[in-house]
Amino acid sequence: MSKIQAIISGGVAIAIGVILLSEALKDSTIASIAKEKPQRITCKQLIAEGPKDNAHLILKDFVYCDNMFVTLTEVDDNGRETDDFYWKAIWVPLVPADDPWVQGFLAAREAGGDAYDKYPPPSQIKIILKSKTVPKDDYFANLDKKTIIKGIVINEIEQISGEELKLLQDTYKFDPQKVWLIEEGRALKSTSSLMGKYAIAGVLMLGGLIFISFKFLKGK
Repeated sequence: MSKIQAIISGGVAIAIGVILLSEALKDSTIASIAKEKPQRITCKQLIAEGPKDNAHLILKDFVYCDNMFVTLTEVDDNGRETDDFYWKAIWVPLVPADDPWVQGFLAAREAGGDAYDKYPPPSQIKIILKSKTVPKDDYFANLDKKTIIKGIVINEIEQISGEELKLLQDTYKFDPQKVWLIEEGRALKSTSSLMGKYAIAGVLMLGGLIFISFKFLKGK
C-alpha cells in the first residue's frame, strides 16, 4: 500500500470516528437535559414556560400549520441511491389549539378555494416540529392525525439555519433564537450505547492515526 493510499484509508477511519464522536456528544447533551420519563405539556405551556428541567416531552393541544419545509434525498434508509425522492426531514410550525388564529384557519381550510389559499399564516411562530419519520408525502397523513407528539427539545444541539431557515421565514415570522425546536420520535440513548459509541469513535480515530504513522515510519 502506498503512502497516499495509507493517508486515504487512515483519513476515512478518522473522519468516521469524528462523526461518531460528534453524534455521541450530542446524545450526551440530550441525556443531561432529558429524563427517561417524558413530561406531558401543552403547546401553550411550552411557549410560556419552556421545557424546564426535562426536554423529553409529550406535547398536546396543538395544530399543525400547513406550509412546511422538506429536505429531500435520493438515498433510501439502506443508503442505496434511488430514482425517487425520499423526505430526509420535515419542519412543521405548530401553534396552540386555542390560539385565535386556529379557528379562522380551520374554517378557511374547510371552505377551500381562495378562502384557504389567501388565509394568512400565524403572526408569530414559537414552536417548530422536526421529524425524520415521514419518508414520503403520503406518510404525512399519519403524522397529521397525531393529537400528541412524543419527542425531545433539541435546541441545545441544533438550531434552524441555512436553507431551512430561509424557506421557513419566507412564510412565517419567527426569531430562530426564540423558537422551541422539537424532534419527533427522537429517543434517549442508554449509557451503554453512549459508551460504546465513544469507544468506537476513539478506536477509529486512534487507529487511523497509528495506521498512517506506521506506514510513514515503515517507508523511511
